[in-house]
Formats: sequence, C-alpha cells, structure tokens
Amino acid sequence: MAYMMRFMTEIEKGNANIVQQQLLSGNVKANQNWMGIYPLVMAVEQADIDIVVILLTAGADITLKPKDLGKQGRNALELATEMRDDPKGKFREKAAAIVKVLSDQKACEKHFEELQERLEATRQRDKKRALIFITLVLPVLAAFLYLKFVSK
Repeated sequence: MAYMMRFMTEIEKGNANIVQQQLLSGNVKANQNWMGIYPLVMAVEQADIDIVVILLTAGADITLKPKDLGKQGRNALELATEMRDDPKGKFREKAAAIVKVLSDQKACEKHFEELQERLEATRQRDKKRALIFITLVLPVLAAFLYLKFVSK
C-alpha cells in the first residue's frame, strides 16, 4: 500500500522519471486501483501527457473507470475528451494531445521515444550534479568538520 500511495503522489507531482522507475521496479502496476482511482485517470486529470504515455506503455487500460471520489465513473479517454471539449478548460491543448496518444498507438510510441530521450538527458544531468557534489562539496565539508571538531 505504501508503494502505491507514493506512486500516486509522484503521478500527481508530475515526476515522470520516478513514475517510470516505480513501474519498472514491479512494486506497482499501471492498472492498480488505489482508493477508487486508477493511475491513468489521475494522470489525465493532471493533464500530464508524459505520465499518460509512460502508463500506456506499461500496459494501462484506458477503459478502467474510477469507483468513487466524484469522478462520475469516466475512464481516461472520456475524461480527456471532456477536458479537451471544455471551452473554459485550462488544459484544453494538453487534453487534445492526451486524447491523441490514448487513441493512436503510433502517436503514443513516438511520444514515448521522445520522452525517453528527455528522461535520459535528465538522468545524465543529475549524475553530473551528483559527481560535482561528491568531488567539490564533500571534501570542503569534511575539511570544515575536521577543523571544527577534530583539530581542537
């Protein structure tokens, strides 16, 4: 249960990299219901096309409908279509793109390939930052702590 709660939190935050890692770990499933809602429906509600694509690629079923929480039983495609067609909706353009990837396997695959390139670039950047931290910041911190506590 803790894995699923964190998974849904990361979907809500829009952390595509972490969502993908959690799915790959096998601790959560793309079609796993959590408190009446499915991950794909939550990703559509957040209008996060990257996470929608990750979930679809992991086998999310677009026909699953939430059981409660006021979602009126709409599945991901119905919800995205409604968001796209809402003249006052703030996510109209994103919802249109989501409807496309939900409806068109080739569009989903293309977006997934582009997403993988972006996520890999982010991972490489994070590795470089960690290396900089390890090589520059930690020695300075160690010297400070040595001078403060050991050399007295």
